Amino acid sequence: MAIWWEALSVFQQVMICLAVPSVLLFVLQIILVLCGIGNEMEIDTPDSPDFDPADVDTPTVSEVGSFRLITLRGILGFLAVGGWTAYGLNYVLPAWAAGLIGIVAGAIMAVVLALIFYFSKKLESDGTLDISGAVGKVGTVYIPIPAKRAKSGKINLMLQERYAELEAVTDEEETLHSGTQVKVVGVVEELLIVKRL
Repeated sequence: MAIWWEALSVFQQVMICLAVPSVLLFVLQIILVLCGIGNEMEIDTPDSPDFDPADVDTPTVSEVGSFRLITLRGILGFLAVGGWTAYGLNYVLPAWAAGLIGIVAGAIMAVVLALIFYFSKKLESDGTLDISGAVGKVGTVYIPIPAKRAKSGKINLMLQERYAELEAVTDEEETLHSGTQVKVVGVVEELLIVKRL
């Protein structure tokens, strides 16, 4: 092992010293994320008792929207891919050329990692039903809705690509009975306002 190490140029030794720990830390981080550790960060919200407005971070150029280029994953990917690329190319290219190509390869890896996590974040959904999106939709009365907003009933409709059962009231003169087709015309305090079709 010592003979192999001493046979390497100083440039190759530096690249090995950058690449090996980066790969090990990157693999460790991926394993921890797959185990559910370290993927989410706890944040303070204005409703939290320990919220301090001075601690709020403003986005930097490296994190526009949810696209974050300079992260631990990005840095480790840059060092690992750049280091191994420069190390390998130094056998056939001068150190400056191998280093330059290693920097480009590392930068490409950092961008690819940022894009992977950016697009995977876009796949997330909080699952919250936004009933304001029901306005204009057509549904069917499930539990009769008394006239003139006397009480609420329930309607069934498709909302946000799922079948939902929601409370509703009406301004109609007559009770809307089960099976009646209705259209949502408004929302008041988590109640839908509907009218007969």
